[in-house]
Order: sequence, then C-alpha cells, then structure tokens
Amino acid sequence: INLIGNYVPLDPESEIFSVLAGWGIRQVRQIIACATFAQYRQLADSRANLVLMPMGRLAAENMAKKLDIPYFFNPISYDIDEVQRNYQSIASLIDRECPDFSLEIAKTRSSIQQALEQVGEMPIIVDSSATMQPFALARALYRYGFQVKAVFAQHIKDLDLADRDWLVENCPRIQIISTKSYEAILGFGFEQ
Repeated sequence: INLIGNYVPLDPESEIFSVLAGWGIRQVRQIIACATFAQYRQLADSRANLVLMPMGRLAAENMAKKLDIPYFFNPISYDIDEVQRNYQSIASLIDRECPDFSLEIAKTRSSIQQALEQVGEMPIIVDSSATMQPFALARALYRYGFQVKAVFAQHIKDLDLADRDWLVENCPRIQIISTKSYEAILGFGFEQ
C-alpha cells in the first residue's frame, strides 16, 4: 500500500498501520519517506494507493492509468463515523473484511468526553495553520459538544467547502474568518 499526498510521514503509532498489518499488508510505502530513487521506484510495486491529501490525487490517477494500481481518496477526518466508513472502503478496495472497531470507537468517545470535561466551556477557535481541514475539525468539535467560537482560515479549499457550508447553515453563531493577515484576527474581539 502506498500513502500518497502527505507532506510528512504518518506517525508510526497511527492505527492505520496496525489495521493494514491485520489485513496482511506487510509493506506501507510513503513517497515522502523515500530516501533513494530505488525506494521511489518500489511505489510501482504496491497493490493500492491511499490518497491522504488532494495534492496526491493526480499522482494516484496516473498510477491507476499507467500501472493499474487502484486508489481510494482517504483524507483526514475528525468524525468517528466517517473514519469507520473510510476503513470499510479501504477493506473493499483490497478485498478484506473490515474489522470490528466498536472497542476503539468506545475508547475514542470516552477520550473525547474526558477532553470535553477538561476544556469545559472554554471557547475554541480553529485555525487553518493547525490543520489542513479547519472546517471539518470545527464541525466535529461542535458535534462532540465543544464550544467552537470561530474558524480562522486564510484559504478555503474545495475539500473543506461541504463542512464550511454545514457550519454556516447549522451553526450561525460560529464566526468564519477568512483573511490573508493573521494580525486581522485582532479585530474580531478575541483579544484577552
């Protein structure tokens, strides 16, 4: 399996590696981790591509055409149900059964609840410098019960439009701030 489109190698502790290993995937290649041209060429030997960011989609499409390597667009998600659906899609792509994630989901929900108890009513501003999908993160945090006050995004990417539109429609009290200057945030009443 190739992981395509990410700027940095995924954390080795990410659950994706244990899930893939459970499916018998012994080799996970990341273009960003290729130190030699020989390692780069080994990407062509993979069975499938998981596209983690939009910038990897063209490479995956070319590999599908030229090398017959199928791909699945699997961007980061902060929504537990969407993560599970993505794993089901990956399982279908490589012709495997999707594991039962009920224990992991319960642990994740418990961790979210613990974080919510610690944060309490503290207002949260999601900044695009912290995540490639600030609107998706804000939507998930809001749905988990956090007090999201604003989303600050210098650029609104196509990948984030659906989540942005959902926030506008369902959470009108959450400010959406799109500006080219970080100093401009001072004019929105978030000063201490």
